[in-house]
Amino acid sequence: MFSSSIQKKTSFYKLAKFVSLLLFVAMVTAGMAGKIGYQLGYRNASIPAESESQIASLKEMVSKERESLQQVKVKTENNLDALAIKLGSLQAKLMRLEAIGERLVSVVDVNIDEEVFKAEPAMGSASDGEDGQTQAAVDLLAGIERLSNQLLSQDQQLTTLEKVLAERDVTKEVVPSGMPVQGYISSGFGGRVHPISGKYKGHKGVDIPGKSGIRIKAVAGGVVVKSGRVSGYGNLVEVKHADGLTTLYGHNKKNIVKKGDIVEKGEALALLGSTGRSTGPHVHFEVRKNGKPVNPMRYINAIN
Repeated sequence: MFSSSIQKKTSFYKLAKFVSLLLFVAMVTAGMAGKIGYQLGYRNASIPAESESQIASLKEMVSKERESLQQVKVKTENNLDALAIKLGSLQAKLMRLEAIGERLVSVVDVNIDEEVFKAEPAMGSASDGEDGQTQAAVDLLAGIERLSNQLLSQDQQLTTLEKVLAERDVTKEVVPSGMPVQGYISSGFGGRVHPISGKYKGHKGVDIPGKSGIRIKAVAGGVVVKSGRVSGYGNLVEVKHADGLTTLYGHNKKNIVKKGDIVEKGEALALLGSTGRSTGPHVHFEVRKNGKPVNPMRYINAIN
């Protein structure tokens, strides 16, 4: 009996221990499940928040990029406008240059391609929209390229004109033209009755009377090859010019220049007088070509 009672207590104790173990396991399992559920719930709750933050950041980035693109667009449009204005200004200058070029060609009367000065100015076009802006930029660049080529061609033509004009200026300076003093021709070139001898004799130049002491000027630039007294001419100045031409100025009261001097057109050579075989104050003006007297009227009436 006593043995049976001990066995019952032992069985009850084992059962209680087993139940306690089950309860402990259940509690632990419940705790773990709760923790896992909490963590899962936390994680599931945090994912949308992070996604919203990322989306917000991306939206902000896109917004900034759009603003940057808009600024670039505005700058591009402003640059295109500035480029168009510059091109228009260059076109206006080109037209003025064309007008000057055409006038110079007609005045200089040389064989220059006038079509270069009549070429149509480069033109640009403008369109709307992004494609239009791209096309406008292409058109403007093409217009500038055409304008550049036209300006280069005109520059070459104007260089030629400049050279021609420079040569003409040089020619104007070294080829005799006009009279050495203001006045009239009292005795012309060729045969005449000599005022002193009364005999018919050839006259190698022309006589221009004037007030004694006025300045006699060179009718062209050159080198003084003679300055002194010469029989019949009195005080004489002889100037050598280009193309075998020389001019002589005789009967001077006083020579200002000396042999070897380089003189320019219009420079004073002597003072008008009546030295040598002369009946009164005048300048005997003579032109020689390769040493032979020629009619000075051809040069007196010359227009340079």
